[in-house]
Amino acid sequence: MDRINRAILHASDLQQMMSDVLDLILDIFSCDRSFLLYPCDPAAATWQVPMERTRPAYPGALAMGIEIEIEVTPEIAASFQSLLACDGPVQFGPGRIRPVPPEVEAQFQVKSFMSMVIYPKVGKPWQFGIHQCSSARKWSAGDERLLNEIGLRLADALTSMLILRDLKESETKLKEAERQFHTLFDNLPDCIARFDRNGRVLLINQASLNTFDLSAEMAVGRRVGENGPASGEENIVLEAMIRRAFDEGVANQLETEWHTAQGRRNFNVAHIPERDEEGRVVSVIGIAQDITDQNRAAEALRSSEERYRLIVDTASEGIWVVDSDNITTFVNAPMAEMLGYSVSEMLSRRMADFLFTEDRASQQQIDSKLNRGITDSSERRLRRIDGSNLWTLASTSPILTSEQEYMGSITLFTDITERRLQQEQLLYQAHYDSLTGLPNRFLALDRLQQNINLAARRGAHTALLFLDLDDFKKINDALGHEVGDQVLRMAAGRLKQAVRSSDTVARLGGDEFVVLIREDGDEGAVRPVAEKILETFQEVFLVMNRQVMLTASLGISIYPDDGDEPLLLLRNADTAMYYSKAMGRNTFHYFTDSMNQNVAHRLQMEEQLRLALERNELYLEFQPIVEMSSARIVAVEALLRWRNEILGQVPTTEFIEIAEQTGMIMEIGEWVIDTAMIYLKHWDNWSEEGFRLALNVSPRQFRKLGFVDLLGRAMKRAGIVGRQIELEITEGMLLGDEMGASEIIAGLRELGVSISMDDFGTGYSSLSYLRDYRFDTLKIDRVFIRDVIDDPSDRELIIATLRMAKGLGVKVVAEGVESAEQFDFLKREGCDLAQGWYLSKPISADEFAELLREHRCLP
Repeated sequence: MDRINRAILHASDLQQMMSDVLDLILDIFSCDRSFLLYPCDPAAATWQVPMERTRPAYPGALAMGIEIEIEVTPEIAASFQSLLACDGPVQFGPGRIRPVPPEVEAQFQVKSFMSMVIYPKVGKPWQFGIHQCSSARKWSAGDERLLNEIGLRLADALTSMLILRDLKESETKLKEAERQFHTLFDNLPDCIARFDRNGRVLLINQASLNTFDLSAEMAVGRRVGENGPASGEENIVLEAMIRRAFDEGVANQLETEWHTAQGRRNFNVAHIPERDEEGRVVSVIGIAQDITDQNRAAEALRSSEERYRLIVDTASEGIWVVDSDNITTFVNAPMAEMLGYSVSEMLSRRMADFLFTEDRASQQQIDSKLNRGITDSSERRLRRIDGSNLWTLASTSPILTSEQEYMGSITLFTDITERRLQQEQLLYQAHYDSLTGLPNRFLALDRLQQNINLAARRGAHTALLFLDLDDFKKINDALGHEVGDQVLRMAAGRLKQAVRSSDTVARLGGDEFVVLIREDGDEGAVRPVAEKILETFQEVFLVMNRQVMLTASLGISIYPDDGDEPLLLLRNADTAMYYSKAMGRNTFHYFTDSMNQNVAHRLQMEEQLRLALERNELYLEFQPIVEMSSARIVAVEALLRWRNEILGQVPTTEFIEIAEQTGMIMEIGEWVIDTAMIYLKHWDNWSEEGFRLALNVSPRQFRKLGFVDLLGRAMKRAGIVGRQIELEITEGMLLGDEMGASEIIAGLRELGVSISMDDFGTGYSSLSYLRDYRFDTLKIDRVFIRDVIDDPSDRELIIATLRMAKGLGVKVVAEGVESAEQFDFLKREGCDLAQGWYLSKPISADEFAELLREHRCLP
């Protein structure tokens, strides 16, 4: 998972992220093809493969460049239905409940595949999976869990990447809207041109070119009179009016008659000066409006005015006119409707009455520009009658007298509230976690960069704390995702309460959080923060009337000691967090360079262990248990071993811990039970009556729902009965859930299985458990046997234990017997059974079978 997380963290875009992750999937599962399919929806018209990674011999749908219609692939659509009905990965292929759809096998050479539905928070579900094309394959339960974990992480990454992609598309649409606005302006029916001081045309719209039958080349860069529609005398007047607008800085107009492509027409011509930020006239806009029809009759003029009023009142844009004191003199109906008022309610009121208090300062700056004759175009927020926001795109022009006195302004308002809300929502989703409301990974990395920049300027430190909730997956599995989500929200709240307001708490995804210490981020200052965070998790989480206990493991990296860029600090803090988990969890550690080696070794061990069963690297050894009075072998303990071609012989304590933490212990434990029982059945021909096989059970396997049934099925397959099995249970399996443990033990007794308390004396409640549970055997831990000859305290403890057991009718096994002196002492004191290197080291199944065939006595 660390490799997957790194690929996601380092990806710059959606395509790279999908490609890099699928490349890793090929390697991790040793499959022929890894893929992402969209949409996983039987109701969709088509489906396609946006990304796949394949072995060269097995190109897929992406390489073929095909998009497949759902209606022509009914069996594939049925597989979609099957996947959507399952919570996790599903295997298809020979020997499975679900065969490979013939369409898939024929077109894409698939013999077996495993896939699942993932649910990004944007769009429809996706399908994520792997194909085996070279041969049929059965993936293990561990593979299913790993694929499921990767799928959930991939869903989070797709959510963020898709949101960012949509945000970019939104920006593109905004630019297109602006282009359309300019296109509309260019196609206005009035003739519009921009002139410099000498009357040269700088810009001209299409209506002008069409009206006077000109091309842009004929007009732009030339003076009015060179290709213009007027006579020589009229050209002189026009150029004079343009210069006057430049010199006086005020608009002027005249009515004139020009020759056009439609013949002689009357025009109302206005010249309006354009000013820069400093109020200087930089160009003149000439607007020529054809008024031929208006001049024909007064009635035509009146009709035109009525049409204009109708346009103003029915336009989608709002129009608002104020005088020099910002008192409203005119608004059209759309403007009033936008704000929820009637036109009469707005007249004679100040524009400031319709602003939020915090926006009035920015409006004063706009008014200052207008007073200097400068136009303004900007986004502005108005306050509706109900107090809600009205976001607008406002274009305001000043109204000036001929003496340049400010008389007021006219503003065109376009309602962009919906677009603004969509942009804000996209920005929020791109930077904040939807479940907890905390900053997400992208925003956290941005703030970390800001912290680094600030610390660099000040010559100070800044710190990153990487936090992972211990065994959070158990909460989801046992109590459901609804409870799990509520726990995550509560955990986020506790983290925020544990740090300062200047610090940042963010959620990276899943049950991973980071805390960014903005200032004073050296080791001495960070330690109290880390201790306070761990302390906040000591209090029980009360969720839906359930009490949930939860701890956290933290890793800490500090700038500049552990890195000078965000991704490096994040990676190093992640490494330190994994080290904290390896050191027992519910603690924190600072990053050191040596951790990379430790974590790399642990990750390598985990990666190899996932393939151990498939490669037949796990095996069992057996250590005899001897009846001390007769020296007969009456039982044997099965011991798990692992030899890996890369790691060599791996200590049992090391790989069992990893198997427990990753959940692989479930599949490995089932294999141990099945394999040991097969050997037990094989030894029936030589073992004596009452011979038992002692099996160690992991706490996780013991508490799994259905464990008793699983054991019963294994016994039935092997053809053995319960009295031949003895389960060794440690005190840790009984802590905290005595009622549940009692039910499991009761179920085991119904099967006829014997129960042994393993490592007796090393826990906290051994005596109370002997009282509360009916154990058949107790095993005295080797730590008490080791010094029994030389240490009077250990000797007295052993004697007392043997007497107590005899009084309770419980047999005693002495573990770790390594000398004749120990054996003789234990036998003399009445110990029933012994086990240890003095009698026999752990041996192979064949060697143990030879001992049984010879009916050999030990020692």
